Amino acid sequence: MKKILLLLLLITIGTVCHAKEPCTNKTSVRDYQFNINTQPYKFISYFCEDKDEDDAIFFKPGILEIHGKNFNKTYKNVIGMAGHRGIIFSQWNDKHKPVFFYSIKYTTAYIPIIIKDNNIMIKCSYIELTLRTGIEANYSYCGDLQIVEDGFGDKGFEKFIPDFYLYPAYYNLYFSKDKESLQYKEFDGFIGKIDDISFYRRYSSIKDFKSNKYTVVMANKEKEYRFKSEDEIYQRMAG
Repeated sequence: MKKILLLLLLITIGTVCHAKEPCTNKTSVRDYQFNINTQPYKFISYFCEDKDEDDAIFFKPGILEIHGKNFNKTYKNVIGMAGHRGIIFSQWNDKHKPVFFYSIKYTTAYIPIIIKDNNIMIKCSYIELTLRTGIEANYSYCGDLQIVEDGFGDKGFEKFIPDFYLYPAYYNLYFSKDKESLQYKEFDGFIGKIDDISFYRRYSSIKDFKSNKYTVVMANKEKEYRFKSEDEIYQRMAG
């Protein structure tokens, strides 16, 4: 019996000795506190510069720690930098919400963090896209609730960033000047599409068409939505 106990003790000591040490070289440490579902949670994120992070999918791996009542979790390979793509933990300043901030080339997105059933989840993304022409587009997407786990990685966020297709209507549409009726009637020019939702530029005359003055209209086969020029417009699509 003594030999068995001694063997168990040696195994336990060996396991502890070989356990991987936490990150010892932390940079860009961010520390926030949020109330979620009336409960306080502390969010700590940082880049881990340890050289032995060979299993990381990011060339600059990050770690996210979340602490609350009966909730203490550490996430690896969820945030970090990989090529032109970056995912960091941040807060949505004007809404004071914890989010994953996604960035690649001309696209950025805020992906709110949800705590449910003792899990970290995401459901929606709010996207800001700057086109090469300088035009800015804001849109959003909501899919099924998805649990964020270790190894979630950049590809896990991709499905929440749907593509925005823009067509150069200004150069592809042609209205001959001899059609005087167009001078007094409203007409449309198709410019973009997200899934089954179409985006139009609505002009009031050829003169406005040439000067690039337009009102954004979003429409599908059944409905049309009009907005004032000062409105901040988001289009949300269920999965």
